[in-house]
Amino acid sequence: MSQVYRLMLPAEEINLLYPHLREVDALLEFASLGTPDTPLLPRFWAYGSDREVLADQLITAPALTAISKQAVCPDRVCYRVDWDLSTKEVTNLDRLRTLLRDLGVTVLFGCITPAEWVLVCQFPTQEAVLRCYTDCGYPDCRLAHQTDLDFKEYHPTNG
Repeated sequence: MSQVYRLMLPAEEINLLYPHLREVDALLEFASLGTPDTPLLPRFWAYGSDREVLADQLITAPALTAISKQAVCPDRVCYRVDWDLSTKEVTNLDRLRTLLRDLGVTVLFGCITPAEWVLVCQFPTQEAVLRCYTDCGYPDCRLAHQTDLDFKEYHPTNG
C-alpha cells in the first residue's frame, strides 16, 4: 500500500501569506519544505493573472523579509523568499517541518491557495502517518490517502 498522503491545513491557521494571497488572483506551488540545512520555503512558483504583482503584495506580510523574482515563464513566476524566523507564523510552520523531518516524511509537492495549504507527502510507515496527524499542532489539519501521484488536481491551469 502506498504511503503517500495529502496533508491539508487551512491557510488562515498558518497565516504566512494570509490574507495577502486572498487579495490577488494567484496561487503558489513549492517543491519542498526544505531540509534542516536549507531555509524554510526558500522558493515558490506563482500562478494566476496577478502572479507578477504578487511580490508587491506579499512584501507587506510581517513574516516575509525579502522577496525577489528568480525566473519568469509564460504562465508562472519563480520567487526567492526570505522569512523572519522569529515570527510566530514561521515558528509554527517550522515546527511542522521539524515534525515531518523527524518522522522521515518527504514532502513531494505543495500548493498554497487562499483557502488551504496542501502538502503531498510520502511517509515511511503507517505509524508515521498517525503520528503526523496527532502531533501536527494545527487543530484543523486533515490527512487523505493519495492513491496516485497525478498532480493535475492540484496543478493550476496555465493562465
